[in-house]
Amino acid sequence: MIGGQSSGCLTPAQMRRGPGRAIRKISLVLLAATVAVSHVATLHGQSGTLNRAVGGGVRMDVETRWPDGAGYRPVRIMVTPTVPPIADRTLVFEFTTTGYSRGRQDKIHVTQEIELAAGTGPVTTTVAVPYMAGHNSYEFCVGEGGREVRGLTGAGSFQDHAGFETSPRMILIGDQSVVSDNLARVFVTQYSNITGGTFSTIAASDLPSRWIDYTALDMVCVSTGDLQTIAAARPEVFRALVDWTAAGGNLLVFGVGSDWERCEPLQRLLRLPPADPSSRESAWRFPDVNQFSQRVGGIGSEVFAPYDDISVESEDYRVYGRYGRPNVTVRSESNDKEAEKKPRPTTPARPPFASRPYEMGMLVAIATDKPFDEDPGFWAWLCNHLTSRRLVWYQRHGFSPHRDNPEFFRFLIQGVGKAPLNAFRVLITLFVLVIGPVNYYILRRFHRLHLLVVTVPVSAAGVTLALFAYAIFSDGLGTRVRARSVTRINQATGQTECWARLSYYSGMAPGDGLAFSDDVAVYPIAGLASDRAGGDRGLVWHKGQKMKSGWLRSRTPTQYLTVRSRQSRLGIDVGPRADGRLPVAGRLGTDVELLVVRDEEGSFYWARQLADGAETQAEPVEPAEAMADLLAAINGCDMAFPPGVDASVLSYRYGRRSYYYDYGYYGDSPEPSPATSLMEASFQSIARNSPSPLSELGPRSYAAIVRFSPEVELGTPVARSESSLHLVIGSW
Repeated sequence: MIGGQSSGCLTPAQMRRGPGRAIRKISLVLLAATVAVSHVATLHGQSGTLNRAVGGGVRMDVETRWPDGAGYRPVRIMVTPTVPPIADRTLVFEFTTTGYSRGRQDKIHVTQEIELAAGTGPVTTTVAVPYMAGHNSYEFCVGEGGREVRGLTGAGSFQDHAGFETSPRMILIGDQSVVSDNLARVFVTQYSNITGGTFSTIAASDLPSRWIDYTALDMVCVSTGDLQTIAAARPEVFRALVDWTAAGGNLLVFGVGSDWERCEPLQRLLRLPPADPSSRESAWRFPDVNQFSQRVGGIGSEVFAPYDDISVESEDYRVYGRYGRPNVTVRSESNDKEAEKKPRPTTPARPPFASRPYEMGMLVAIATDKPFDEDPGFWAWLCNHLTSRRLVWYQRHGFSPHRDNPEFFRFLIQGVGKAPLNAFRVLITLFVLVIGPVNYYILRRFHRLHLLVVTVPVSAAGVTLALFAYAIFSDGLGTRVRARSVTRINQATGQTECWARLSYYSGMAPGDGLAFSDDVAVYPIAGLASDRAGGDRGLVWHKGQKMKSGWLRSRTPTQYLTVRSRQSRLGIDVGPRADGRLPVAGRLGTDVELLVVRDEEGSFYWARQLADGAETQAEPVEPAEAMADLLAAINGCDMAFPPGVDASVLSYRYGRRSYYYDYGYYGDSPEPSPATSLMEASFQSIARNSPSPLSELGPRSYAAIVRFSPEVELGTPVARSESSLHLVIGSW
């Protein structure tokens, strides 16, 4: 697969050598793709290629293979000097992805420097490439000293199939070779026998060391032994896996043992409070036995194909459901007789897996050390246990990178970007009066009617400029942003996660673009699928990610979802109760407007207007009263359509668009909605009355409405925040 400048792809240089070689190369690529597609019932989990380029005294291996999906794709680069470097060198690596949509081209240029010290051997680094729907080809080049290095170029392609959006993506960490047929049968699509989900195996030594490199994944599967080895030998990779799980990922750890004997070491490794899985009061949750043998699929549900249908499906009797997989089977009489002959599965005597929350993510302990040898029912049961809201990327994040997102229009900055209708009515009325009878009367009186050819266009230009000036000055030239965020802090471990939805409107886009730290995942949200195409975007990785151009355009509503996961020392200090009150001190890096605390005995206290670094005495409060005030603050910054927007018309338009353009890819899968996201689930946990008000707020925890979350980055210092909401949920 390695040879020349690239493998399995055409470079620009090869294209220039003549059409004959290009056609032969394309034929070979199509033949290889056909052979790959013909392999049935196996999870085809990754796309991309392994490119090798030689030039400028170095050999560069560029590995782009990774499961396809939204988030960031880690492009792994190894630079090996072919001639020992006698001086330090700085290579500038540029990776460009390209997509086409509705006849328009869209590109993302990602740039990162690679330092090659004098006398050193191979240097390995990873470049995180943001995902954009439809970008199914790439090319790269290398520069040094402002000039391109000849020979260090390459190109390739990705799959980027939109239908993959409705299935989870998984990687298996380890060197073992597994057969994924049973897992593939759970995620088989209606258009071919190839799975819609993606699966890949990767050695622990090849794992990236930043959590954002895992953002395209829905599940990571690893054995207990390999996880302990990673924690000891590669702590930065272990930290990345922990941060990814805490931010909402699903970590599947197998080989825990049938008696859960390796559960305690696993909990210590992840710094979880000890819990006995065999105890009824345990934090571990076992799967519902009803999901094993009872039909639980169907349109509108949050589960995958039911277990009792997977092994008896017939191609001629399928009715495809919301996930593009068969979840309802219409059987003939002969088909029923065949099904009766087959023994029905019995509920296992002991549950094969258990789960417990890990911050905003989920930890799943699997008893067996060979989960991929289990039949499809095991995997369907596990997926039903976790639900699609947690396993499917677009539901977990609350938006789709492929489809229209109607909820985009419920989170606009109020009052900006609107047409100045009243000013237009006044100006057009004055224009008609002045340019018509008034202009004619004055010129006729002074015998200058020939000047009509001058006064009419000049007046029209003046009115147009007046409208333009009104729009400019009413919206302003600055950058305004509306934020809605949830920050979770575990003060015992220091683990901190933050989800934020940012809505921008810039009268004149800042020249420096946007900049975020390298531990912040940034996902663009488009209201219309067509809005993603067109133009070039530039991203430079240097002390963070600098989004130089194309990411924030003047006078264009723009939205992003940002997710951050890291270690921090933020929190609320809570002292021992005295005189019926609870001493609290703020060290959240921001002022607290409303604080509700539940102490270790389960009693509730609250405080208002707590400045950062200040101390106060929290007063006792009834849970219902505290929840009412929290809800008032949350609902005061609710997502809603701007005045004058007819929600029913929008729903009809998007529904029709989805039916005609997207049905072939997504079937009857649910439309993307922020309501399914983990961020909104945190807001909903505060609003839950069952079994009692604020019951989701456990002992030794708190909820706070803050002026601005210290974990939220707006991307530019010139942005002015308004109509924002920041919720902090923490424990100590």
